[in-house]
Amino acid sequence: MSSKPTPKVLYVEIDDEITSLIDRLKKLSQAEVLIVVPDRANLIQSIVNLKILNKEARKLNKNISLVTTDKKGRNLASSIGFAVFEKVTDKKDEDIPIKAALDIEPDEIALSPLQAVKNKLLEFQPIVKKSKKSLKEIINKVRKEKAIKFPQKLSKKEQITFNSQSHREVFVGGFLVIAILLLIFIIRIALPSATLFIKPKVKQLSYATNIFFVDQTQKQKDLDELNQNLINSTPISMVLEKTGSYPATGEIYEGTKAHGEITIYNNAPATKYLVPSRFQNKDGLIFWSKTAVTVPAKKGDTPGEITVQAEADDYDINGKLIGNRGNIDPSDFVLPAIPNLSPSLYYGRSKKPMVGGDIKVIKQVLAADIEVAKNKVVEELYKNIKEKLDDYLKERNGKNNTDLVFLDVPAALNYEVLDLQAPENIIGTRQDYVEVKAKMQIYAFVYSRGELERMLEQEIVDRVHPDMKLAKIDYGTTQIRVIEKDFKLGRIKCALSLDSATVYDFDTKTETGRRLQQKLKEKILGKSVKEAREILNNSEEIYEVEIHTWPLWTRSLPGVPGNIKIKIRN
Repeated sequence: MSSKPTPKVLYVEIDDEITSLIDRLKKLSQAEVLIVVPDRANLIQSIVNLKILNKEARKLNKNISLVTTDKKGRNLASSIGFAVFEKVTDKKDEDIPIKAALDIEPDEIALSPLQAVKNKLLEFQPIVKKSKKSLKEIINKVRKEKAIKFPQKLSKKEQITFNSQSHREVFVGGFLVIAILLLIFIIRIALPSATLFIKPKVKQLSYATNIFFVDQTQKQKDLDELNQNLINSTPISMVLEKTGSYPATGEIYEGTKAHGEITIYNNAPATKYLVPSRFQNKDGLIFWSKTAVTVPAKKGDTPGEITVQAEADDYDINGKLIGNRGNIDPSDFVLPAIPNLSPSLYYGRSKKPMVGGDIKVIKQVLAADIEVAKNKVVEELYKNIKEKLDDYLKERNGKNNTDLVFLDVPAALNYEVLDLQAPENIIGTRQDYVEVKAKMQIYAFVYSRGELERMLEQEIVDRVHPDMKLAKIDYGTTQIRVIEKDFKLGRIKCALSLDSATVYDFDTKTETGRRLQQKLKEKILGKSVKEAREILNNSEEIYEVEIHTWPLWTRSLPGVPGNIKIKIRN
């Protein structure tokens, strides 16, 4: 067996600084050092850090090798001159943990560093050399060394002694087995353990970028200069037609006016001459006397009076048609022309109902009605664009098994009115509606929803913190704004933004999850339940934690990491 020393293993956290790593190296007596680095750690993301490490290693006479699955980090470290490994494998090329690999004798491990050449990365993984001796040879050797040699023939006394000794050995062996099993049982029942039920903290991640929707069937000279966020799209064109009827607003009134008798009263000592005058009731209805009259003067306590024929006006004081509303019960009236004298001196009163009021409104087409109708039919056609596009793409997707959608932004939908017609010479005619016909051509950008979502997901994942993972993309928050467009060239540039949710990754299937769980356990080893709960609740990664201990009366957490289990609650 070789006397070559076993390398010292150092584990690096994602956020460890180069200065702290160098301080740790200075404290080591071993010359051979193997540094295990997680993905996206600060150490291997900066070529400056690696150069500093290389320089300090030479000063300290340390031979440093790096183990990491981070492809970018391996490239950088290899370019500096470090021996770099992705993983350690046994002779069957099956992955084994790094710590286990380091327990193999140095002579049994062949480490082949990654060799970087121009534009190519050659990866040679560590392998375990084949044993020089067969299993049969080793077993035979052990048998020879440890076999008990008995004489061919024993005396009677020797046989009795040997049998007694054998029985004692069997008894002692059985007792030891029982004791060990009992000890395991006691440890299993009495040894403290704890289970942490954790809700990881969720954080919102806002994302914004520019996207080009491009018709790549056309010649696009400057695609390479645009942006990496290119979505293949196809401008489509459709023709829509619509005939709409819209109400005329002109009105012609035909009918009869309500009429009856109004008695005019005079409380003045002198007669009062009145031309055909207006009379108004409490509801604002207007009636007119048909002739001029002289109202007699008051005699004693009896006012003078005279009765006249009256007829309703077309409109009340609010400008509304009176029509059949003029058919009123007996009412009192004032003379609005002389408000300072009526009703104190002069007023009117109908002793019988007013009758005969009726009205008929006939619609008439105005010039403005035609313009309004044209604008409305175009507006309604435009509103139908989305519905027509949805129907068209639904049918197309069903036939071709695609997931096409149109860019649903007003500025990305273009239209052109091809025809707009209204009947000629209808201004002033009596009709209730104006009929208008319109034809419109629409243009829209169609793209694959899945292609856009896959691109966005990859972009967002690349921005997630190394300790977190993407939990959800909220496509309902998507906002798209058109920056520039060219329908002829088949290209449109948009600014897109949306929100997503990220959560701290405690999944033990990932390197990050195992590291975060180990980090939490180290913080609370041997702590009281109360203290551990306070530490975890104040942790950046934890939203909520619940701690269960065994036995139930235990008030502190185990001092052994293996006796602490972590379960994640979403």
